[in-house]
Amino acid sequence: MMNIIINIHINKEEIMKKIEKYRCEICKTEYSDKTDCLQCEKNHKTPVEITDTRYLPYSQNQNGYPVSVTIKFNDGKTLIFKR
Repeated sequence: MMNIIINIHINKEEIMKKIEKYRCEICKTEYSDKTDCLQCEKNHKTPVEITDTRYLPYSQNQNGYPVSVTIKFNDGKTLIFKR
């Protein structure tokens, strides 16, 4: 009976896979397809200006934060955000 010893050398660089991803810089979602990522970035509306804030008196709200904020976006729309 003959014993045969086989040495297998695996180069770790050969078994790794390169993964290329694209990340939306607004929502941080990662995509494997560049076109999908660009569509995501173009879809987001970004704030241009805070046009109004609404506060309650100290007797009703001691934390000092506004109860609503009105924001104008880059597409021209103005939206009110309430807490």
